Amino acid sequence: MTVTVSDVRELLKDLPSEYVSDDVIQKQIEVAQFIVNKEKSSQASDSDIDRAVLLNAAFLTLTAYASEVERSLGVVSPSLNTLIERYKVMADLALKYVKRGSDAPYPHARLGDSLWDYVKTQYGYYARAQA
Repeated sequence: MTVTVSDVRELLKDLPSEYVSDDVIQKQIEVAQFIVNKEKSSQASDSDIDRAVLLNAAFLTLTAYASEVERSLGVVSPSLNTLIERYKVMADLALKYVKRGSDAPYPHARLGDSLWDYVKTQYGYYARAQA
């Protein structure tokens, strides 16, 4: 399996393209592949490598999204920062697994019903608060 833009979107609870473009996600996948390929053990399984790329790409995509939000609104919600921190932990854990080359569990977390609706609500709140 090769990690695709739709894989990253799906992991991020179907992150809409109006939040982050396909091109941005593709760049994050390429960066994640570079990082994982430089760190992986020769004993790492292909599935673990793909998971590490996916989780690192998701973390990088959320970071890119937060950067855009901050440029637009001047602030990032604490909930988005928390989400980014959680994906960072999962990405680092997956990278640790491929470095040592052992079988790794999939540190995959499904998000609540509509995190992105919640984030939009939070950003709307911040935008109103700044007005």
